[in-house]
Amino acid sequence: MLRSSSSCLRFETYIRSVILAVTLVVRAAGNESSWPTQFHDNQRSGRSAASVALPLSLHWTYQTMQPPRPSWPDPAKQDFWNRKQDLLPRVTYDRAFHLVSDGDYVLFGSSADDQIRCLDLKTGQLRWRFFAEAPIRCAPTLHQGFAFFGADDGFLYSIDIATGSLKWKTPASVGPVRWIPGNGRIISQFPVRTGVLRHGDVGYFTAGLFPKFGATHGAFEFATGKILERTPLDVTSQGPLEIRDGRIFAHTGRNPAGAFIASLQRRGVELSAESRDVPSEYAYGFAATNDLRFVGGDGKVAALSATSAEVQWQTQVQGKAYSLILLDGRLLVSTDTGHIYCFGDVSYERDVVTHAETSSATTTPDDGNDLHLGHAVSSLPSRHGYALVVDDNVERIQRRIRTLLDQTAMQIVALVPDEIAPQIRTYWFEKGAYGQRVVVHSNDNQQAVQRYAASIFNLAIGADRRAMLPLVRPGGVALDQAGVDVRAKPVSHGNWTHMYANAGNTACSTDTAVDHHRLQWFGEPGPRAMVDRHLRTMPSLCVDGRLYVPALDRIIAVDAFNGSPLWQQNVPGMTRVGVLKDCGFMAADATSVFVSAGDTCLSLDAWSGEPQVTWSLSNLAADWREREWGAVLLLDDQLIGSVTPLGAARRTIDRSTILEAAYSDNRPIVCSESIFACPRDAAEITWRYDADGSIPHP
Repeated sequence: MLRSSSSCLRFETYIRSVILAVTLVVRAAGNESSWPTQFHDNQRSGRSAASVALPLSLHWTYQTMQPPRPSWPDPAKQDFWNRKQDLLPRVTYDRAFHLVSDGDYVLFGSSADDQIRCLDLKTGQLRWRFFAEAPIRCAPTLHQGFAFFGADDGFLYSIDIATGSLKWKTPASVGPVRWIPGNGRIISQFPVRTGVLRHGDVGYFTAGLFPKFGATHGAFEFATGKILERTPLDVTSQGPLEIRDGRIFAHTGRNPAGAFIASLQRRGVELSAESRDVPSEYAYGFAATNDLRFVGGDGKVAALSATSAEVQWQTQVQGKAYSLILLDGRLLVSTDTGHIYCFGDVSYERDVVTHAETSSATTTPDDGNDLHLGHAVSSLPSRHGYALVVDDNVERIQRRIRTLLDQTAMQIVALVPDEIAPQIRTYWFEKGAYGQRVVVHSNDNQQAVQRYAASIFNLAIGADRRAMLPLVRPGGVALDQAGVDVRAKPVSHGNWTHMYANAGNTACSTDTAVDHHRLQWFGEPGPRAMVDRHLRTMPSLCVDGRLYVPALDRIIAVDAFNGSPLWQQNVPGMTRVGVLKDCGFMAADATSVFVSAGDTCLSLDAWSGEPQVTWSLSNLAADWREREWGAVLLLDDQLIGSVTPLGAARRTIDRSTILEAAYSDNRPIVCSESIFACPRDAAEITWRYDADGSIPHP
């Protein structure tokens, strides 16, 4: 049974008839010596029976080579329609490496380099690392000597806490799974972003973010990984699952929790009146004993009295303290910079130990023998995007990766046999490149390359370039030992070059590929730099697989086939709103993007964003010195522009503009006084037309 609400979903499975047992498990989960799951227990209360005596002193620190890489960027700065300013992020569950412990070891997963790490609780010494094939965004759940977790690779894992060895690995979804670009990484279309919730010997999870494309929730046996149930899910679930009143709840991201304590209150966790008054400067992390509340802020952690909320102890840390756990006599803290701290008894007589992961020397320069790869890279119009290397020879793989690292800015996916995957992962982790630039996927069978969605790579290397060609975007290259092929533009391909598709305002791209859509990619740029949608700026343009997004006084170019950022170019004064009562201020073709700002128009290189030509009304004609550039149109080799009175375009970013320009009828439209043409590559006038009255904008 599935029921949804505005902020979370509830689904009842095997625990429906054992609510009392759930309550007992929740209470028993937290003891003095362990913190077995994210936020301690199945209610995610952050409460422990541990005894922690103040003051505390620092025992050890551990710093990962890379900080966390959260899935979602910051939200917009404000919501004009709802009169909200300084918006807080809605989805923050993966902004730190959340910690768990069995009392002997401390474990955490990484969203940056796809690893579970295990540290010795007493010393902070690294005991082992275990690689998944994609980011791990929630803490593992510990039970009977094993750690259970899910990852963005769409798998559930069980590993031995003492040794880090794999016990079992189970796919969270059914059937063949496409891998696509998601949040800046190549991941499964069905990532597990809820971690694992344990009830008895059964684990619960959700997989997938897009219900239309097959999101599910399910249950599995802890001992074997056998899937017991999979049920379709009609909402997006991210963050740890929790139990309330015998039901499993999953967060959907629609509840804008800015502070952990506020989240606890919404979930019905009882807090004293004083604890509800925790200072806003400690808004990130929370953990509690019977008499103390430990809270995390930006650059600091504090212990507050449970009865008065007064600060009893505090210390400094680097970064925002999102994850706090309490063990008998100890406080452990994890921040969004990748720093982990262990605080304990002040009588601790050893020196503070700092464990910092560092990268080794730079890689050996490429020997230059791979001529086909060098030729392929030089033929690419952009060095950004994704590259796929399929091979079974370690030396050749490493040489090709080094070449791509040196000559491109691409993220490199190496698809290799299981037996050599650990060696390659470890090598590039030690070089500081794993996760951010290099990732390794296991080619467990010869058909594994088929997991990847079509057209997502900019470059692919394999034994048969013709078999690899469907994986690269149009204009991308596939190569093997024999040669290089460039993928041709599909005949069904259409472009959107102006606000209403083209200079004729037909609102038709002529694209014929309009059926059987599947998810291709998701992620950034994100809303932070965008114009509020209620203000109705012009739509993005798309030409030959390049997406040009009009943001706040900047253009953001994105690869439309895989979401890779190509470039950003600031254009002060370009933003216009209420364009339904105005006209398009951008246009694009195969080589350039044209955008107007104030009294000027400039062209930018389509692939790099570098400025090419600038046209200024005041330089084109003396009588246009107190005017602004209106329309931007491309017709053959001509740039068509128009001239408007100064201040005619709507540019104010506020709620009143939304009401006046976007949602109200009988409001003035922007008109031009003149229309003119210039060569697309020269700042001179070909012809001009001056109207006796006004020229309405299309």
